[in-house]
Amino acid sequence: MTSLVPPQRKGIAEALRCLRREPLHIGALTLFNALGYQSDRTVDVGTVEEFLETNQAADRLTNKQLQLLRAWMQVEIVFQVTESEMRGSDLTLTVRRFSAETVKSLLFLAVEMPTESYSRTHFADSTRAVNRLFNMPVVVLYRHGERVTMAVIHRRLHKLDADRNVLERVALVKDISCSDPHRGQIDILTDLASLIGDDDVRNFDQLHAGWMSTFDIDKLSKKFYFDIFGWFQWATQECVFPDDHAGAGSEERHVIRLITRLMFIWFLKEQGLIPGEIFTEKFAFNALKKYDSNSTTYYRAVLQNLFFATLNTEVRSRSFQHGGDQSKLHYFSMFADPSSTSELFQKIPFVNGGLFDCLDHLKVHSGETIHLDQFGDVYVSESEFSLHVPGRIFFDDDQGLFSIFRAYKFTVQEGTPLEHEVALDPELLGSVFENLLAAYNPETREHARHATGSYYTPRAIVEYMVKHAISLALSSKLGDGAIDSFWFDRLEPLVDDTRSVDVDSLLSMDQRTRIVEAVADFAVLDPAVGSGAFLMSVLHTLTSLLQRVDPEGAMLATARESRRKKVDCRSESADQYPKPSEMRTAIGDDGVHFQDTNYSRKLYLIQNSLYGVDIQPIACQIAKLRFFISLAIEQSGDSGEVQRFLPLPNLETRLVAADTLLRPTRQPILRTPEADETDLSLLNNRERYFHAATPHEKLRCRNEDERLRSRLGEALQATGLSYDSASRLTDWDPYDQNSSAPWFEPQYMFGRSKFDVVIGNPPYVQLQKDRGKLRRKYQSEGYITFAATGDIYQLFFERGIGLLRNGGLLAFIASNSWLKALYGESMRRYLGTKHTPMRLVEMGKGVFENTTVDTAVLLLQEGRRESVVCSAVDKDDFANREFPPPSDTWGQLQTRGGGPWIILSSIEQRIMEKMEAAGKPLGEWDNSIYRGILTGCNEAFIVTQSLRDRLVAEDPASAELLKPILRGRDIRRYHAQW
Repeated sequence: MTSLVPPQRKGIAEALRCLRREPLHIGALTLFNALGYQSDRTVDVGTVEEFLETNQAADRLTNKQLQLLRAWMQVEIVFQVTESEMRGSDLTLTVRRFSAETVKSLLFLAVEMPTESYSRTHFADSTRAVNRLFNMPVVVLYRHGERVTMAVIHRRLHKLDADRNVLERVALVKDISCSDPHRGQIDILTDLASLIGDDDVRNFDQLHAGWMSTFDIDKLSKKFYFDIFGWFQWATQECVFPDDHAGAGSEERHVIRLITRLMFIWFLKEQGLIPGEIFTEKFAFNALKKYDSNSTTYYRAVLQNLFFATLNTEVRSRSFQHGGDQSKLHYFSMFADPSSTSELFQKIPFVNGGLFDCLDHLKVHSGETIHLDQFGDVYVSESEFSLHVPGRIFFDDDQGLFSIFRAYKFTVQEGTPLEHEVALDPELLGSVFENLLAAYNPETREHARHATGSYYTPRAIVEYMVKHAISLALSSKLGDGAIDSFWFDRLEPLVDDTRSVDVDSLLSMDQRTRIVEAVADFAVLDPAVGSGAFLMSVLHTLTSLLQRVDPEGAMLATARESRRKKVDCRSESADQYPKPSEMRTAIGDDGVHFQDTNYSRKLYLIQNSLYGVDIQPIACQIAKLRFFISLAIEQSGDSGEVQRFLPLPNLETRLVAADTLLRPTRQPILRTPEADETDLSLLNNRERYFHAATPHEKLRCRNEDERLRSRLGEALQATGLSYDSASRLTDWDPYDQNSSAPWFEPQYMFGRSKFDVVIGNPPYVQLQKDRGKLRRKYQSEGYITFAATGDIYQLFFERGIGLLRNGGLLAFIASNSWLKALYGESMRRYLGTKHTPMRLVEMGKGVFENTTVDTAVLLLQEGRRESVVCSAVDKDDFANREFPPPSDTWGQLQTRGGGPWIILSSIEQRIMEKMEAAGKPLGEWDNSIYRGILTGCNEAFIVTQSLRDRLVAEDPASAELLKPILRGRDIRRYHAQW
């Protein structure tokens, strides 16, 4: 994992052992010296209290921060590294003194903690506090028991005050064992050592940037993805799986499914819920009679039994059986000591959730039964031509999957905007899977196989879209359809977990109750869910909001109980599918015993608020995995408490594989009491399945679903609906993990037809690509925004808006071509005249590293509200590419019917207002305006010196406004009608 020579790694490991046994100052000095950092600039700070007094901590820190630092047992300034030490320019000096005024330096601090175990937040808060005491960045080494934690903080200059620093995200290498450090953590420390002597690191700024880069989790994620993608390519060549009858890419789908299962298991292992020995080749040699790295023995006997007969089977039901029961252990004859293996499996919790459902006996549309997993003794005698998964793909020292996993430190804690651990957290894995999907997706696979960048939406953009969409949508919900400024001003800081908020002074108890009730009735849909990044961000944001507003969970419990009692069987309109219930009984909620836990909050939100659709079934499986990990990490990690692990829900009716853009039928569906009753029974049965916790319960629900679907089909045909139309609805099997519905009907699939937020990153595929295949597929679907030369994302915009409730919010990131191109005219007219744009950010290129497409983020409210002004900004206009753009760079969006949408900066907007106030249209200044190059239907106008002179003559105040406009500069692309 690192190009540096082993002796350097060995020296770091030895320094960690020294840190364990030596006094704090000597141990810390030894470790930092091993990393290549040396200096004589030091000072004796005395006791912790003397250290705080010297640095005026009482005046600079809050009481909470003071308490954190006063709990330290010992603190040492190990040394201070300046630019002179980096290049040895003052080696002739005999005395070097520590200088608190030398900003361009790194201060290395060592701290002794009184106990062994601390949360990541504790370290982050302590690091943030101590950095407030100094002008330079402080690297803090915490020693706590047998472990150490290294923390750094990103500092940047204040945008308005050059003499001030802003403390941003804290990065941690946490819980490094001094006696047995993790290989991945040694890699990070070795990378820090490589900065010294690097020709690209010649001054303090470059050194500080190097530290930040080394602690960058996105960089770590990319390294991990390159390793995983290499394994993915290798495994698809080495393995043979049964044909899944879903078209090309069968081997790749099987391998991705295998990765998702093993990734989830690895997180359980990190929690201490699964013995790590199972994933070693030593275990394979000892546990199996005939282990061979070239055979499928390990995969069948160990992994398949782990998947299907352990994690998917209740502990009390686990036993060996030679029959065809998929919930029982198989391959008895392959084990050297079956009883000891069975005893080991008894220590592993029952997980449930569908991730480990055996996919044998699966019926495909042709009526044929296929066996995708081939789990059981009956398959052993068959040739490995139908199933071949050699042990070497797991154990190979260089490229085996478990070898890759061990090279990285995993953490079960999810990162936040304020802190992160330099380790693979559940959120980072989303970017890995997003890239795997790109490599599998027919539209991107060839490019992805040869690319080195990323396809996933950057986390900062996802968080911006999610937080603003939730703030606006909840404000609209509480304001009866209109964005209520009172609520928005309170919700905006509440959903931002980087901001400290005094909830008691911000909200009354009644207002808190109203917010919780609104969240309890909140629904979000991602119509192109991919790996689930947007829905996961919604889950985190809403969970954090509930935790802030309702820390005891009592308000949510009351709101949940109130919703239990609501059963509304009235239809929304005669031409829509019957709406039997917007909220069914949340069966199984009593299984969550602690209403104030994030597990309870997340489970409620997943069941009632979060929905996703994707045309690729494997994408839905990956999104499910991320939900499962998010729930699993909230549970006890004590392997001795196997029974305390609550079985995960079944998400087949929350994340469905379907074509979002197609509807099941054009025929109006009439209502009858029998159809309504059957539909209600069907939806309630699917709610039972959500919490079904045994294979027997799930099978019973599936059989009941099939019976009710058949009955519903007959009831619909009795209303006059054609057999074909009724069959399109009732043939959909939500439990088939291997197929995708050729249509999407949210009321039938989810039990709700409207959503508060529709959010995501729709696909970008030209409709005329592949000889117009997509154009022919969607041209008769009645989309107003359809253009033969357009792109599929345009249809997602229209479909997404149609799925919003009155006043709901759409938040999409997509290509920005529709803002200017001729084929976007109908889309611009539809969005700008029928609905209300709220925020527009033109992102330019570089959002997705593997694509050259220019992108834009649009937040739009359903329905037209004439008084609303859309805030907009074009990032290409500013050298500073930070996201989100600073508030002083935002201007306004100008929409002119179907013409190009134009973003005016605040300066340009004021200039335009002055020109229009003069009563003369821009076009009449023909002697002063030159028409620029035509691009599509776009025109450029240049403000000349004579025009500036005339404006200033009419209004001297314009001089200041026009000062930023340089001679001959294009002030903006104005539409010809100006």
